[in-house]
Amino acid sequence: MAEIESPPSASEPEGTSESTNKSPQFYWKIDSDRDATPVLRAWFTRLHGTPVNTPAEYVRMPDKGARAELRRCRTPDKAAMTPCCGELFRDLQVAKLINQNDETAPRFEQNLIRIGIIAGVASHLYADSVRGTVRLGRQMSSMQGGEEGKPLVSEARFRRLLLSHDSPEELMVNMIRIVQQIDTSGSSLNVFDIANTLWWFDFVGTRQRLAYDYYTFLPQAKK
Repeated sequence: MAEIESPPSASEPEGTSESTNKSPQFYWKIDSDRDATPVLRAWFTRLHGTPVNTPAEYVRMPDKGARAELRRCRTPDKAAMTPCCGELFRDLQVAKLINQNDETAPRFEQNLIRIGIIAGVASHLYADSVRGTVRLGRQMSSMQGGEEGKPLVSEARFRRLLLSHDSPEELMVNMIRIVQQIDTSGSSLNVFDIANTLWWFDFVGTRQRLAYDYYTFLPQAKK
């Protein structure tokens, strides 16, 4: 796949919020004109249930069986063969975000692999991940609790993530490990930011943005 310099952003540009206290709004964009955020939000809520402090009349319980099945998947093809991942793919087709008439290789298989990675990684998040306010790269370089000067994700592990763009299997495993490490720290990840990152990971602009966020904020973590 040819690389592009600037895939659609997963969030509002900095400084565009109405006030400096307003959190950035994250998106998952299939392309510049197709926003898959509402579809992913509905699917993610069916999987994980509603976040904490949701009004009682809107509370939804997680689908623990589907979540456990996805969590056992360590490759995109296995994740893509689960009913839960099939539901996400179907919902994207129904919303006309993916062309349901284009079921020929390699585009169809490529989309299915990408969605398998997203579903597999998303299963390791938590219901509150719809509320995360910090981009993934910055989360990874945040200072580790109790260990001054050490980022949550080491530079070696971060480099392994960047170099896994040619292998869907390695990308999925590396991202799951990072997500588990960050969530263990109590940080709040954002599922839409992660989905957008994984969908566009083949493109050099995505990896450059991750590197920018990680290394720009790394010195702050090392102080």
